[in-house]
Amino acid sequence: MNGKRGIVTAAAALAAVAIALGLWLLWESRADITGQTVLGDGALDMVLIDIEDQDAASHYHVNTLGVYVLAVAQGSEAYEAGVRSGDRIVSANGQPVTSTGEFGLLREQLEPSAALEMVLERGQGEESLTVTLMGDAQTREACQEEGNGVDEG
Repeated sequence: MNGKRGIVTAAAALAAVAIALGLWLLWESRADITGQTVLGDGALDMVLIDIEDQDAASHYHVNTLGVYVLAVAQGSEAYEAGVRSGDRIVSANGQPVTSTGEFGLLREQLEPSAALEMVLERGQGEESLTVTLMGDAQTREACQEEGNGVDEG
């Protein structure tokens, strides 16, 4: 029995490494994949994904369909406000968020230095936070000070 448990544990560890590597490669390449929105370079420096069906939910090990944060750059406005990879975006500025495209459009409508009120689902609860947007120069400076790491959970 211990041999089987060891194999299962090793397989789970390898799967976690593969997912982390995939997320890192995705972040580095900023590839345009259907259902994914990359908000970077002066936006919020996040990679978002639509989880639209049970197969995707099972693949990403989530129970609720919606828009999830795959990665967020350390030092970005979103990271500083408390957004972390794995969060589900419930609403932004009082509007329910049901797709990455919808969230991207909402973000585009905001002026530099505007506040973005977000409700996130994390674990078993919800968290409300405010992201204060910065201009491109402010964002680059903040990310450089923080080392521009990426939180991938």
